[in-house]
Amino acid sequence: MLLIRKATINDLESVLSIYSEAREKFAVEKTFQWKNGYPNAMNFISDLNNNVVIVAVVDNTIAGVATIMEQIDVNYENCDTVKWLNDEKYLSIHRIAVGKEFYKKHVGSSLVKYILEYALNKGIKNVKVDTHVNNHDMKKLIEKYEFKYCGVIKLLDKNELRDAYQRVLYEES
Repeated sequence: MLLIRKATINDLESVLSIYSEAREKFAVEKTFQWKNGYPNAMNFISDLNNNVVIVAVVDNTIAGVATIMEQIDVNYENCDTVKWLNDEKYLSIHRIAVGKEFYKKHVGSSLVKYILEYALNKGIKNVKVDTHVNNHDMKKLIEKYEFKYCGVIKLLDKNELRDAYQRVLYEES
């Protein structure tokens, strides 16, 4: 059974292991999205302190992790290489990863679905995400949930390019 909940400090070791496995996968695939030890314990603890990190748990094992940011992402603002679908309030998905033991077991899908429902429950109708051009698994996942490609952003702190996507949510009637 899969459960999604807010992360706690007790999840640190498991989350760091998932981040490490993701970096290894990216290196093999030549994605180069996460490198130089990013994300790390400091990122997780900061997310935890801001109450924005969730984990997917399968049979008492941390299977996946994601960060949900509700504030404006500076990387998404004033960017002339992106045409967002609208200028309304949004939340963004960051640092989403699944442990390799749980690849192809719908953990990533469960996290994205949870985040979309979370946004609607908060009255937020837009979700944005960015990913490396070669991160085909992430692109496939977000396209499954009808995110639309909006252009390319430049990460201000890393001076790297990312493909940007947005999903506009509508409550089902």
